[in-house]
Amino acid sequence: MNLPRSIGSFTYLLNNKKEPIVYYCSKSGRIYKYNINLKQETQMDWASTSIDCQGNSIVWNSDRSSIVFPFSQNALSGVAEIVDTP
Repeated sequence: MNLPRSIGSFTYLLNNKKEPIVYYCSKSGRIYKYNINLKQETQMDWASTSIDCQGNSIVWNSDRSSIVFPFSQNALSGVAEIVDTP
């Protein structure tokens, strides 16, 4: 499978329609959702353009329908969450 962008980390799941979905952190520091069947990419939005996803891990939290990932902003690091319905 080829994704539209270079990736640093990803997580894979099946949505409610049993379609394969990949959430990934691009090398540019943005999070994207990619529907493999539809070949459709969506950039995930967050509060600030100065936040970049980092690291080698993205986790899908099925209880909260969210992705959890490390980030950096202004030389500070943390863990962020984006709630989404795949």
